[in-house]
Amino acid sequence: MRAWTNVLFLGLLVLSVADAHKHHAKHPAKKETETNSYTHFLELDTLGEEQGRTDSDLGDLTRVRGQIHAESGDLFNSDCACTTAEEVKQAESQCFPPSRMRVRQEAINNMRGLTKEEIHALIGKPSEVELVDIRDSSFSGIDGRDHVHSLGTPGGDFGEFLMALNEYEKATGKGLLQEETTALLHSWLNFENRNDEPMYLLSDEAAIYHLQQHLHTNGATGLVVGLDIENPKPELRKEILNDLAKSANHGCYFVKAVLDNPEAYYLRPELAHDLLKAYFETLWDKEAKANDGTPLYKKLNFVVVEGEPEEKAWINLRGNSHCESEFIAPVIAPKGDSKVYINHPHAAEVARAKLAHFFARHSADIGFTELFNHINHRGSKNMQILAETLASSLPYYTITIE
Repeated sequence: MRAWTNVLFLGLLVLSVADAHKHHAKHPAKKETETNSYTHFLELDTLGEEQGRTDSDLGDLTRVRGQIHAESGDLFNSDCACTTAEEVKQAESQCFPPSRMRVRQEAINNMRGLTKEEIHALIGKPSEVELVDIRDSSFSGIDGRDHVHSLGTPGGDFGEFLMALNEYEKATGKGLLQEETTALLHSWLNFENRNDEPMYLLSDEAAIYHLQQHLHTNGATGLVVGLDIENPKPELRKEILNDLAKSANHGCYFVKAVLDNPEAYYLRPELAHDLLKAYFETLWDKEAKANDGTPLYKKLNFVVVEGEPEEKAWINLRGNSHCESEFIAPVIAPKGDSKVYINHPHAAEVARAKLAHFFARHSADIGFTELFNHINHRGSKNMQILAETLASSLPYYTITIE
């Protein structure tokens, strides 16, 4: 569980002695002290006592919590890991550029869809595979029509948040009101440890057209032309929000699935609709500001793809153990006209840890570990259910990029 140790300490300021003067602490220091060198440590609670010692007195301590007073006059609170040169060398990245690819086809429907050779041609050379830092990345859906280099998970960022929101609701034992769902979405968009990528939700042209054809104008349908779903006319918005409850008005496979059969995903039926309403109301509000001053709607990424679903295989994509331990994952944009479902099961666990960290802050009844276990278990189950629904007659591959 090496990976989760790093996630659990999101927001922890860790400074080395040599680099400490480059960073500002998040909290004001308690006091200042004179110094004759570039650093001075105080409150070395590793030894269970508070006292001032210079860096020459540290000896073999492995961790020091205290303060650093730079010659510039700046004072820093710090939590420093003291490591030897050998430990620093061992900590250097072992995640190297991809050089090979392992393709394993599961023993399901192995005579249908794409062959192994076609999968190799679809992905291309391992050296062409891009590596991304999971912690700084957005998740798109698994949709093969979205030809971009991105991490995939059922429902994308929206689907992961919906799943975590559902587990949070069950943990608290109280059904969330619409305004509470909206408030939690806004709080998540402002969460300091989320990342800077906008929250992804996909639809398609057919779904937008279906919605447009069923909107009423002067009591009649079929009269609305050129619906701008990201900024519709005010008189259409209430009906659009109500119609978001219908799966035919969505292009995302996961959203359609949970609206059609919420019981299969252990989801309260109204919760998905409430979150969709919160998402689109936020998308339409061009005045609301995020905590960092940017328009809140710019923290959302609503994507509309074209074409019919024509995926020919399901691919679970992951990196080697070294890369995964450093939160690095491979992403691909399939070549040619073939479409495949692309899912990143390991990378999704990192996103779920952030969500568990966020929702644990909003509940006094459930801690991070328990909440993460619930969210991750449900995420794995949802992936299996969706794969069985969408890819029941397709080949199923696990591809490891090394």
